[in-house]
Amino acid sequence: MTNRYEKTLEKALSIHMQTLFGMAVATFAAEIAFYFVLSAQGTMESEPARYFVKYVALPTGLNLIGVLAAWIVYKSDKTTFKMKAYTVSLLAVAAAFVIAIIHATFPSVFLLFAFMIIITVFYGDKFLTTITFFAALIGRCLSAIYCIDPSVVFLADELADLLLAVIVLCGIYVLSLTIIRLENEKREMMLQSIEAWSQMKETAQRDSLTKLYNLRALSDFQEKAKAGEIGALPTFLSMWDIDGFKEINDTYGHLEGDAVLRFIGEQCREPVCGMLCFRYGGDEFCALIYDDKWADAEKRLEELQYQLSQYTIGETKGGALLSVSIGATPYDSSLDLEDLIARADKAMYQAKKERKGSIVLA
Repeated sequence: MTNRYEKTLEKALSIHMQTLFGMAVATFAAEIAFYFVLSAQGTMESEPARYFVKYVALPTGLNLIGVLAAWIVYKSDKTTFKMKAYTVSLLAVAAAFVIAIIHATFPSVFLLFAFMIIITVFYGDKFLTTITFFAALIGRCLSAIYCIDPSVVFLADELADLLLAVIVLCGIYVLSLTIIRLENEKREMMLQSIEAWSQMKETAQRDSLTKLYNLRALSDFQEKAKAGEIGALPTFLSMWDIDGFKEINDTYGHLEGDAVLRFIGEQCREPVCGMLCFRYGGDEFCALIYDDKWADAEKRLEELQYQLSQYTIGETKGGALLSVSIGATPYDSSLDLEDLIARADKAMYQAKKERKGSIVLA
């Protein structure tokens, strides 16, 4: 969930960056279009050279500087995601200010600032939205008071437009914070649900006695392997059971049998034995081995046998050494789990037939 959320934030930042670049391009195109429209209507008040400097070269140059600065930060590997989001957000407000200070004669220009506040909702960061809001508010007020358009005089009508813009920006800010709060609460509930589900799934895939993964977990692993959802695949699958486990239960009792199983679970947990182990059922276990060569895998299994042999069964009643016979087969993700188990199981019974406590590769 976290990775997906981070990818969503990265996508939001990418959209934010594209918006900043798009606004710079759109501003340049709009100014060129206005020039030809005003010229055609005969309402052009400025000379062409002055118009291009004031309305094309100046805003385009400033916006390009902002876009370039944002792009450098956006592409930097040394800059944190938070710093990238803050930089792009504030530079977007600066781009809106450049447009507003030139075209303050249009009352609706404050909508640019409003949009810059709204887009920060994507990040779910209240402080970022707050910083952007105050930057937008200050930018709109300064653009209205110090507009470089000589036709704009800050009188009663302009003051009324500014007050309306301030009210709307405040309303959008409050709405944005509300959306962020609700989205964060919803995300928190989703995370809690996912965590609870993960815990339930983990519990369902663990054997309660040995604490090893169970058959369900092994089946899930094989299904994902067949679907290509597992990165590094194992090279061997081994299977073993306890030699004479029935006699252990009959001679020393089922509590001792459970103690033996728990001991095996302790010895088979990662990273103790270097294998991914499962309790198949009863006194049968299996393991996924990742060694490239069988000789290395066999040494690993021999080490497991040695560790298990350190347990003395029924120590208070004379005792007997614990031994396991192991069968193994090359792992193949294209096979059904039943076929893999059958091969390893056949090798295990061959090991028992040859000599209990031996290892056979099928």
